[in-house]
Amino acid sequence: MSRIRNSNRIPSPADENGAPARLHEPRNTFCVILLGSGFFAALLGAFGSRDSSNSLTMAVFIVAGIAAMLVAVAGVDNWRDRTVFFVLALTVSLYSGFTFASARRRAAVGAIHEDMLATAAALAVYFRDHGRYPESTDGPESVNGDAFLSFRVETESDSERPRFLPTYRPGAFRTSGLLPNGFFRDPFAPPGKTFHYFSAPGCYLLWSPGPDGVNQLGRAEVEDMSTWKPGEGARTLRAFEYDPTNGGRSAGDIVLGVYP
Repeated sequence: MSRIRNSNRIPSPADENGAPARLHEPRNTFCVILLGSGFFAALLGAFGSRDSSNSLTMAVFIVAGIAAMLVAVAGVDNWRDRTVFFVLALTVSLYSGFTFASARRRAAVGAIHEDMLATAAALAVYFRDHGRYPESTDGPESVNGDAFLSFRVETESDSERPRFLPTYRPGAFRTSGLLPNGFFRDPFAPPGKTFHYFSAPGCYLLWSPGPDGVNQLGRAEVEDMSTWKPGEGARTLRAFEYDPTNGGRSAGDIVLGVYP
């Protein structure tokens, strides 16, 4: 009887090689489905993260996808299949993480550009009303604190130094957030800091340290800005400016201003 039952059983490819057909078991089939679901969830989060408006949702997709793939890897009871699952899960996880980080960096750079343009618009209005740009300092009166070159604190009661704050139409710009003092937050500067700022007669510079977080510009590089000849400013600043084509975290400052 035993021989009759064995001869009637339909052999699987795995049986012919003398090994059990593990991938055809219900448990491993579930792991394959789980791995595929995690694979697509992580990729969806990676590609969707390029839209800054839903970055939190896309981060959830990536984390959930990676978690699903790890569960699938742990659930497979064949070491060969587990190795294949692990390599796939690791590759997708690294790709998703890198893509998400790069997208967030690009979004931060884009937000800084828009915030600087908004600040430049406010500076233009200030110049129209007062015939000069707001003062700058790296002393105790800097809005960023001592030794951090930026806007000088101005009060409404001081008629000689009218108050300057970057106030704009609500919703007109995508911003990195506002600080309690009313200035834009610089996501690449230390916490609680706004953009660097330096002014001279008839000209000014705004800059951020950029994705690498290291300042290339300082007072020594810009203090003679008012004496630059036409075109000299662009040539001087080019050596310090951030260029995204050199890599997302390449050196260089994000710069905007009015100068010769």
